[in-house]
Amino acid sequence: MLPDGPFVAYLGALDTSKRVDLLAGALEVLWAEHPKIHFIVGGQGQDASLLEPAVRRGQATMMGHVGGKTKAAILKCSKAIANPGRVGLLAVDALVAGVPVVSTKWPFHAPEIEYLTEGESLYLTEPKPESFAATIVDVVNSQNRQGAASATYPTLQAMVRNFASGIHKLLN
Repeated sequence: MLPDGPFVAYLGALDTSKRVDLLAGALEVLWAEHPKIHFIVGGQGQDASLLEPAVRRGQATMMGHVGGKTKAAILKCSKAIANPGRVGLLAVDALVAGVPVVSTKWPFHAPEIEYLTEGESLYLTEPKPESFAATIVDVVNSQNRQGAASATYPTLQAMVRNFASGIHKLLN
């Protein structure tokens, strides 16, 4: 059984590319300052054990690998998606669900992060547990969740143009 929330989602692999270590550090900060924020973690991987302290204290619920319907249910009840590491196709899920992503200024995001708009559907922080935790609190406490929900979807032409531009940059 889940506590009352508010809820924050984490969806994706629990591995080095997702910076689960930074998420675990932010959970420590949040526990000390905002213990009512609860994390629902949909994913599995080698770094899952880093979240065990948060699970033991009732701050996080591990769901394992989640499929479409479960992922949709998690997103529906979440005020934010926390992903301190590589943001990829999660950007599309965030746009469809209308839930903002909190991530870090990290050079290894996938091209899909460009679908999100900083300050509306994406909030980037310094890659430090304290900064990441503070931004999660800000987004959770924000009364305006329309930013992600009202974000414009990229057109096929824009996606093709961005893809071609990226290849062009790599070749030059």
